[in-house]
Amino acid sequence: MRRAAAALTFALVAGTVLAGCANQGPSDVVRIGFFPNVTHAAALVGIEHGIFASHLAGKVRFVQFDAGPNAMEAMFAGQLDVTYVGPGPTINAFAKSNGEALRVVAGATAGGAAVVVREGAGIDNVTDLAGHRVASPGLANTQDIAFRHELAAKGLRTEDKGGDVRLSALPNSDILTLFQKGELDAAWVPEPWVTRLVHEAKGRVLLDERSLWPGGLFETTHVVASARFARDQPEELRKVLDAHIEAELFVQQHPDAARASIQRELSNVTKPLREDEAVESMSHINASWDPAAQSVRTYAQWSADLGLVQGAPDMARLWDLRVLNQALAARNLTEVRA
Repeated sequence: MRRAAAALTFALVAGTVLAGCANQGPSDVVRIGFFPNVTHAAALVGIEHGIFASHLAGKVRFVQFDAGPNAMEAMFAGQLDVTYVGPGPTINAFAKSNGEALRVVAGATAGGAAVVVREGAGIDNVTDLAGHRVASPGLANTQDIAFRHELAAKGLRTEDKGGDVRLSALPNSDILTLFQKGELDAAWVPEPWVTRLVHEAKGRVLLDERSLWPGGLFETTHVVASARFARDQPEELRKVLDAHIEAELFVQQHPDAARASIQRELSNVTKPLREDEAVESMSHINASWDPAAQSVRTYAQWSADLGLVQGAPDMARLWDLRVLNQALAARNLTEVRA
């Protein structure tokens, strides 16, 4: 029954960005955003198993997004309370709002991003990307920031900066299609798209992002709440974070069942992952409520260096982990810090 209810809720809202969410003030339901990516594992498991619905007494609406900027626009408009999203869009929205619009209230996923190149494109290292057509999932999204930073570190510039690397912002599904057609040479993408490009488009991993970070640890997805929701509805936020912790524990403790849940949920909105793709893509992520804050601070500095945000944002107010730590303490779990 929980599966059926979760599937019905998902089917009603999947692909609906703003419909039914027009009110600006507090809603009678908690509106939670997510993306159809393996790096949003806790969200997908929470939907599949009715975990959020259980903690919130059914008063929850799931809203699917394909790109972080869309989720941030919905949050700016008062149409979204909480979302799973990457550091890139979070940093941009935080900077644009002068630190007023949102708070990171939990970590979600570390790892699970890489540069994949098309076989036959003649690319053996990052410097070979000069003159090639490449892509990221969105301007100033997390992978886009990492891509632009790495290109700059290797002395390359994108066309918009007077260089010859043709970097486009494209939906992940379009990146896969263009790879298969031979019309795109490389992309920096999150899971499961790394694995899908390798298995379905004869791609090859050129650079695993883990190689750029101390201990291979970097934040791919965290949980962001609107500042209004965090301030005015702490009890509802606690319920969301209780559900998030439960979903994270499920992913950690029952990896095979979690993988099956994620496969089923993704099949509602995109081409289903094959079993081998699901196993491989899940092996590249680490589900954790720890916010890996130092990596987010680094992304923020890269964003400033690249001119994607104006100046280095003051990150002091980005994290508010008080409610998360209350929920962790109630479960006798170790508290986290930013």
